[in-house]
Amino acid sequence: MARKTRFNLRTLALLNGLQAPGAVFARIAANLAQLQLWDVADMFAVRACDLQPEAAAHHALLGTIVAKRNGWRRVVTAMRAATALEDGRADWFHALGLTCERLGWLDDAAAAYARALALDDGNADIHYRLGRVEEQRGRTDAAEACYARVAASDPDIAMLGIGLRHEREKDWVGAERAYRLRLTEPAHAANARLQFAHGYLLETLYRWEDAADAYATALALAPEHADWHYRHGWMLERLECPREAAAAYARAGAA
Repeated sequence: MARKTRFNLRTLALLNGLQAPGAVFARIAANLAQLQLWDVADMFAVRACDLQPEAAAHHALLGTIVAKRNGWRRVVTAMRAATALEDGRADWFHALGLTCERLGWLDDAAAAYARALALDDGNADIHYRLGRVEEQRGRTDAAEACYARVAASDPDIAMLGIGLRHEREKDWVGAERAYRLRLTEPAHAANARLQFAHGYLLETLYRWEDAADAYATALALAPEHADWHYRHGWMLERLECPREAAAAYARAGAA
């Protein structure tokens, strides 16, 4: 801690004593960011913006640095400045949308994502993020349209539905709900992989009895998966059903 404090004090002295154009401060800020020295990088990026307020890249750099410090409102200010000065960067609008979404500013997030997609319509991640926002805004049809674009770019999501993308985001509750809703559709009810994926999310949420039932359904459709039998056995063991668990483990060994 003492070493970091001394470094920060020397850096602050350099900041106050350096007479240089904004581009130099921006370069130093970027180098400090590479070293993950976010607090002093922040100070140099601010100085770069003060010296060259017309430089969009300086504001974007500041936004990137401040995001590492969880200063979300400052990130919005920086990214709005960057995109106002240069409105052709999809990644900047994407970053603005992410920050607004994090803050719960759903209308602003949707507008930023829409602008990002106008510049980069093939970006599946932006379609996903916009879909999340539209779902929270209650615009189900718009959300489904976004999710369809995500599924078109990923065969696994096309098979299992948007729940898989939620799962990758570690949104366990949203993933379980999406899997459950997809299983209510007649075209997907007999999808063994989907039944297993739903079971795994139920297990993650500590809903062991429901998970065991989902695993049993998946195995009735596709009994050849040893790892599925193992997970089924594990749930039965947690539910204190030792005989049934032993039988499931035996089937796992034989599969």
